[in-house]
Amino acid sequence: MKRLVGYWKPYWKTICVILVLLIAQAFGELALPEYTSRIVDTGLQASGIEHAAPERISEESMQQILLLLDDAEAQTVQSAYTQTDDGYVRGDDVRGAQLEELDTVMETPEALLYQMAQSKEIDPQEMVQAYEAGMLDKQQILEMREQAVSSIEGMSGSMLHQLAVQFVVQEYRDMGIDLNHIQRRYLWMSGAKMLFMTLMIVLAAVLVGLMAARTAAAV
Repeated sequence: MKRLVGYWKPYWKTICVILVLLIAQAFGELALPEYTSRIVDTGLQASGIEHAAPERISEESMQQILLLLDDAEAQTVQSAYTQTDDGYVRGDDVRGAQLEELDTVMETPEALLYQMAQSKEIDPQEMVQAYEAGMLDKQQILEMREQAVSSIEGMSGSMLHQLAVQFVVQEYRDMGIDLNHIQRRYLWMSGAKMLFMTLMIVLAAVLVGLMAARTAAAV
């Protein structure tokens, strides 16, 4: 073993580079299936919508969502959006951990509103009007929310997210936003990432083979 190490010693830098390239190659090969899954789940099924927190939302839908949130949650949502003439726009600086928190806060009310729209048993706007008229108070609405949430407790987090995303898709459609453009942009970006990852894997494999062959020949 010591003799073998003695042969390798002059080439330890090359061996370290080979190990790094092998790790990068393994990372790329593991990442490709994830990109494929995202293209199918997000790019095709969800029209390229990744987040439950929409980039734009109508004033009516924002009122409905805020009604289903407690004060702290409502503050989180309101601080992330700016009101405009045709609704609300999510701030450009909302990203990373803040965007993830916003997604988590908005997922449940959006999933509930989407289910209401599908069942057509409850009109969310009538609930808003009842609250504004004093026929319902905030506590009653939050209790109604908890009852509704208990009915979907068996859903996985991914299913809840999918319902929220479908709410966003419908919201964009109602606002006249070009979903085809969003979908194409997401597919192109995901495809470019997959292409880059594939090229990285091929390059790493070629370099590993070349460097290993030269090192073996020298030893």
